[in-house]
Amino acid sequence: MSFETNSAVIVTGQRAKTWVSNFLIFLTLFGTELCRSLEVNSNFESYLLNDKVNGLQLVAVHHITGDVYVGGTNVLLHLMANLTLADDPVTTGPVTDTSQCSPAVFGCTAQRRPVDTLSKLLLVDYELDVVLFCGSTRQGMCQVSMPTDIGRRWSVGDETDVINYVAGKESVVGFFARGPWPSKGRVLYSASTYDDRPLNLSGLQMSSRRLVRESGRYTFRMAYSDGDRHTGVGFTDTSKKSYYVEYVYGFSHGNFSYFLTTQKVSPQSHSFESRLVRVHHDDTAFFSYTEVPLKCQQGMNTIFNLATAAQLGKVSDEAQNAHLFADGSEDEEKALYVSFVSTVRGGGTIVDETKGSALCSFSMKDVISAFTKAIRDCFNRESDARRATWIVEGAKCQRAKIAVDDNFFGSGINSFIEGGEAIAGQFIEQFKSQLTAVAVTTQNDAVIAVLGTNDGKVIKTKISNSRAEIGRASCRERV
Repeated sequence: MSFETNSAVIVTGQRAKTWVSNFLIFLTLFGTELCRSLEVNSNFESYLLNDKVNGLQLVAVHHITGDVYVGGTNVLLHLMANLTLADDPVTTGPVTDTSQCSPAVFGCTAQRRPVDTLSKLLLVDYELDVVLFCGSTRQGMCQVSMPTDIGRRWSVGDETDVINYVAGKESVVGFFARGPWPSKGRVLYSASTYDDRPLNLSGLQMSSRRLVRESGRYTFRMAYSDGDRHTGVGFTDTSKKSYYVEYVYGFSHGNFSYFLTTQKVSPQSHSFESRLVRVHHDDTAFFSYTEVPLKCQQGMNTIFNLATAAQLGKVSDEAQNAHLFADGSEDEEKALYVSFVSTVRGGGTIVDETKGSALCSFSMKDVISAFTKAIRDCFNRESDARRATWIVEGAKCQRAKIAVDDNFFGSGINSFIEGGEAIAGQFIEQFKSQLTAVAVTTQNDAVIAVLGTNDGKVIKTKISNSRAEIGRASCRERV
């Protein structure tokens, strides 16, 4: 059995196997047609980076021109669609920096030293026609560049204003999606893990911002802000330091934006689980913020609890016909494909390598129903209904007669809800290696998942009725 795929590889001068897997996967969706079988062959387009480039973290593809933007350690690259270098590489670091002060050079007594800049956010803003880059240094401030010349770049916003601190040294996820009235067009939804900076320099854990150009300068504004009401969520000062949440993936679907996280089962627990967090696009106060756990399980015993990568994609026609995802609305035609690993019991986030990893899918129909039930349970004060005490300390669900449907966009009565019932995923396949990247596309009406592993392998699977037909190829020889 054979399928067409579009493949391209960016290779570093060092043996960064995981990065190669990730970039092969992302560029699979956008590159030139180069591979026609389930086994990936050796005919790859490639761009060989200088050995001084130590790591690649992010890639963005311009959906109109096909140009590729690559963010690495201390470098930003612009490649044409055929992977020829379009501009000279842009140096983003090292920079003289300290996490104890604002990026402004004045008023800081802490010692600054050269620090590498890791790429944390790399997106194309089609409305302003710029490339947005945010790094791990300078409190996560961002820059914008012209898509045709990334050397022409501008800093975004005032160095002393926390609203412009988008990224950080820990996990960061961001994407553009529709914002609330009166925002014009799309806004940046972003989430970041607290990285031990001083609390007065720590912004919101999750927010939506507008990237705007005013008087020739770029800056961020909240998508909505009016007094104490704004489009953002911040943890309590105590929880920022004690309740670790890692952001894995983000996407927009219907009227909601979603973030995939890994976090403690509760602030007091030592066990971790994966959750989906969502907010309504029309919610001007993020009262609709709700968390629901995900469960990926094989049989009765093996539970894969820690998400490592994900992508929203189409469900297979076989699954549609088997009524696994109902009958054809937008909600029912999409599924979230998530790779998981299993952690050692009582070991926090320590991975049990003997169990490998797994791929599960979650239909958006099931996801939406689970969120609706979690919200209703809170308003009905069901026994497993809770509110996120790491956002509002001591908050509890209150009984109230409020109509809650699938499009509910929040209420000040019961905000920041924590669902107790997990969404059960469709188990697809278990793998010996740890999956580090997931990409999903369609080829000849078949749903194809391309998976990257931590040991440099690329696995291509055809999703058929929530099962997989698998082909493998190793990238190790090409690194």
